[in-house]
Amino acid sequence: MKSQAGETITGTCFFLGNLTINGTADATSVIVSGGEIGDVGLGTYLTVNGTNYGIIAAEGTINTPPTKPVTSGPGGFYQANIASGNPNKAAIDNIFTSNGQSLAFDLPGLDLGGLALILADLKALKVSNGELTGPAA
Repeated sequence: MKSQAGETITGTCFFLGNLTINGTADATSVIVSGGEIGDVGLGTYLTVNGTNYGIIAAEGTINTPPTKPVTSGPGGFYQANIASGNPNKAAIDNIFTSNGQSLAFDLPGLDLGGLALILADLKALKVSNGELTGPAA
């Protein structure tokens, strides 16, 4: 999977394949996973061929190539292994829920209604004092 700067990529479980950003992840870029990004066993990676000025966060591990760790610039956020009790986990979990209920892409009577809510939450996701904030439960 390849992405352009400014795009939002999200997953509630895992990104098991390779994910490559060819260039800078700008301040509007968001990559969020409720699981891992890349997989050691499968030999897949998150590769950022530039500087991260956006948000890259995962509740699980982030597998990067051994010689290519993610470099974050001013305002950039990068964190893996976000566990229970960490306020960043609540912010990630809130992206994928509405009123405490898990979201599907489609909602009853609304094709892609859940996806629209997820995208709105991703746009609301910000970094404040080194912590993720924004989406409401």
